[in-house]
Amino acid sequence: MLIPQVFELDVIYFGTYDLSKEYNCKLGSPKLNRILINSIKKVIKFKKKVGLMLNSQNYISISKKYKINFQLMSVDSEIISKAAKNL
Repeated sequence: MLIPQVFELDVIYFGTYDLSKEYNCKLGSPKLNRILINSIKKVIKFKKKVGLMLNSQNYISISKKYKINFQLMSVDSEIISKAAKNL
């Protein structure tokens, strides 16, 4: 839960992989989408910026709808793996 007294935070980043593991649901599932959207709305309510990985069309749509400020396109391990394959 977001605590509004924490003024030092600039961005609240939602790791969809981590959330899916924490709540035991698949990426893009209705349950995870509800959790994510409700959380994004709370962050916006407290005027903090939101971060989200855009690893599917579903999350791109959520990003557009809620005007996500901080967007990631990949995880570090995927970037490293792709670079190693090109060596």
